Amino acid sequence: MNVPRMVETRNHSSYSDPSVYTTDKLEIDWKINFNAQTISGSVNIFLKKVCPDSLNPNIVCLF
Repeated sequence: MNVPRMVETRNHSSYSDPSVYTTDKLEIDWKINFNAQTISGSVNIFLKKVCPDSLNPNIVCLF
């Protein structure tokens, strides 16, 4: 069974503790969500700067 390297370095008793895996997964999910929000936020700002007067910036800017 493949386990994350961080978990491998802990003592053997932690393998049976579900919170070890839960914490790691929640942290990964949070980072993915945070990065996705940051990227979409940057795109929205870019569209507003490029097409401030457009009624539909997505179509006008991309085509």
